[in-house]
Amino acid sequence: MRSQPKKIAVIRLDRLGDVVLTLPLAGILKNKFTEVSITMILREYTAPIGTNCKFADNVLIVEPGLKINEIVKLLKKEHFDIAFVVSPKFNIALAVLLSGIPVRIGTGNRWYSFLFNKRVSEHRSDVKFHEAEYNARMAASIIGSDVLLEPNIVNYGLSVPEQSLKIEKILRAANFSEEKRYLIIHPGSGGSAVDLPIGKYIELAERMQKENIPVICTGTTDERAICERVCAVSQGINLAGELSLEELMVIIKKCFIFVSNSTGPLHVAAALGKPTIAFFPKVKVCSKERWGAYSKDAYTFEPETNCGNCSVEKCLKVKCMDTIKMDLPAKIIEEIIRKA
Repeated sequence: MRSQPKKIAVIRLDRLGDVVLTLPLAGILKNKFTEVSITMILREYTAPIGTNCKFADNVLIVEPGLKINEIVKLLKKEHFDIAFVVSPKFNIALAVLLSGIPVRIGTGNRWYSFLFNKRVSEHRSDVKFHEAEYNARMAASIIGSDVLLEPNIVNYGLSVPEQSLKIEKILRAANFSEEKRYLIIHPGSGGSAVDLPIGKYIELAERMQKENIPVICTGTTDERAICERVCAVSQGINLAGELSLEELMVIIKKCFIFVSNSTGPLHVAAALGKPTIAFFPKVKVCSKERWGAYSKDAYTFEPETNCGNCSVEKCLKVKCMDTIKMDLPAKIIEEIIRKA
């Protein structure tokens, strides 16, 4: 660009993991335009990701049901020079145009792409890149050159408070000292992908119990029952449905390793620098290639089957995820905790 922008909006109104994987884009923009103010426009439930990211100077809340005129009013007040519409929806694209933002960056593959004046024509469903890389590549439209992102050097800029009275109380009640090397098992996914069967998590938790490795289970209120099954065999702490997002971030920051399916908290753990173990199907659109933990300490496991041209329906029918064995994940956990 010929002139330095003063205010940039990064708009991401979908789910937790999507927002986390957009943070490196904000970091790239901060690094390129050192005097710029970046506002992340998020849903209320993901807002703590923005408020705890050093690349975000401000966070604005826009819920999916907000009327277009209300979004326009909100955007006009901010006088943005540039808007990155990372999760394209027609109402958001139209609101960005109507609010008078001069540079509007978004997809070039939707019927309403004419609302953007800088279009990025990449089909993410082709899975040529990781989601974090797709997000970062959007910056090229104003930087003027390709943007490289690598798991070994990615910077999310995410931090969390060092202390939480609630979390400290939970850990003390469970007799977890600061030296206690616990792992977190997050066995649900909120429907993000095809999950590892709960029996596999129970098998892993039983082995952790034998190795005297404490387990904490996290999840939503709806996932409390499956978390209880994992905790029953590991004498673990079931925190499903009991934590705010910021509290979840604190307890993840204190753990030694995070274990899950493809889910938002997996990306939180990666962004906070925690080793992760995750289980993914071979379905292209929800595969590890696009949605795996993007960090240097990510261990990812897939089914041993090679059925080809896999779909969610086929994966569920054939029960591909049942073929993943727990021996190697368990050994990796034991090795990480032994070396910690």
